[in-house]
Amino acid sequence: MNQEIEAIERNNTWELTDLPSGRENHWSEVIFKAKLNENGEVDKYKARLVAKGYSQQYGVDYVEVFAPVAAPRNNSNSYFTCCTKGLDDLSTSTPPGYEQKGKESKVYRLKKALYGLKQAPRAWYSRIESYFIKEGFNKCPYEHTLFTKTAKGGKILIVCLYVDDLIFTGNDESMFKQFKKSMMVEFDMTDLGKLSAQSVVPGFKLTRDKEGVEVDGTLYKQMWEALSKRILRYVKGTVEFGVFYKKGGDDKFIGYTDSDYAGDQDDRKSTSEFIAAASSACQAVWLRRILKSLNQVQTSPTVIYCDNVSAIKLSKNPVMHGRSKHIDVRFHFLQNLIKDEVVELLQCSTHEQIADIMTKPLKLEAFQKLRGLMGVCEYSGIN
Repeated sequence: MNQEIEAIERNNTWELTDLPSGRENHWSEVIFKAKLNENGEVDKYKARLVAKGYSQQYGVDYVEVFAPVAAPRNNSNSYFTCCTKGLDDLSTSTPPGYEQKGKESKVYRLKKALYGLKQAPRAWYSRIESYFIKEGFNKCPYEHTLFTKTAKGGKILIVCLYVDDLIFTGNDESMFKQFKKSMMVEFDMTDLGKLSAQSVVPGFKLTRDKEGVEVDGTLYKQMWEALSKRILRYVKGTVEFGVFYKKGGDDKFIGYTDSDYAGDQDDRKSTSEFIAAASSACQAVWLRRILKSLNQVQTSPTVIYCDNVSAIKLSKNPVMHGRSKHIDVRFHFLQNLIKDEVVELLQCSTHEQIADIMTKPLKLEAFQKLRGLMGVCEYSGIN
């Protein structure tokens, strides 16, 4: 607790003063937490002083609170790249036990954001964003938590921000050292070493060897819902499975799209397949832009496989007719992407439709086949 208070005062977060007339005091409390390492063991105990932000009033104590958070897909992009490319005037109460003699009635006026305030995430993001820009990083316009810094000779440093946690990778050790040194000076951050556990997802672990990366998602701390026995049996039998990224693999990515009305073939329509394809195309455009920011430009159209011939014909047919009037916006969007050679919609066999594993129950043989095509394999079987 003493370390927490010392850190707050060292950061010049507050100052002791009288409560202004007409202003409401916001109380604080101390949260104690045991921080665990990647093995689930207690690494250290931490005390964090937080403000009770639920007492704040909109328009009085805060206005804007939005702050971007990295999408899980962006973390996956960072892993993929790594593997293949080698505030307002507020006051808060004095923490119990830390009142100064003769000044018990005074409060702390916050000069900077404190954990618990509604605007704290936004204030923090603005602070660290300005730091990255000052240090010569480029913010990805399509994912505002992804920052890149390049240097001569193809050197690159990639940083993925998740609130106050950072994941970074790149291809130059000197850039790593300079970045870590700068961050420790600027923010008093701690270097946790090479990535072995991701705090974003409880129980999500990463280990790396010369051949690849093992993703192990089997450490479940608790179950929020009652899972069926069959699902639990599958999870137990696949604890050594993960997605394998091959070093030096192809930068080109492809997609599979499918839609299903609960397996009812009578209600199945080509327009639903077309709408699903348009949605996949949106995702493809976003991923292409992210990869471009990481110096992995897609030089050819992104192939999206679909097993519905009518949907493919509809995407290539420039004539609107009665059956497709209700999808005109999606129609023109996908049409333009195909025309501009951004995406390419191709037919694939129903037996090769990987998206089926996400939309319908399959026989064991078909399930195992599609699972393998997704890159999921048993870690012990990787040579």
